[in-house]
Amino acid sequence: MASMYILLSLSLAFSIAPTPPFKKIYAFGDSYTDTGTLNPPLAQLLSTMSSPPYGITFFHYLTNRCSDGRIVIDFIAEALSLPFIPP
Repeated sequence: MASMYILLSLSLAFSIAPTPPFKKIYAFGDSYTDTGTLNPPLAQLLSTMSSPPYGITFFHYLTNRCSDGRIVIDFIAEALSLPFIPP
């Protein structure tokens, strides 16, 4: 019952929240921002980040990220109605 209350409260908070005055998001630290900017030839030498499934789950194309799908900064951007950092 408590979890339903928390989920309802969060959904209401996000649905009636005013548009934030932010236009950009800045994040420092690669563990939060794995934006996939690793040079593709270097990525091929070091690991398999240039091959499936890295990025396929959410972005539907290879992203050169060390993770598959979204990361913390993507969820923060979505909550603030900001665009995703392009991978």
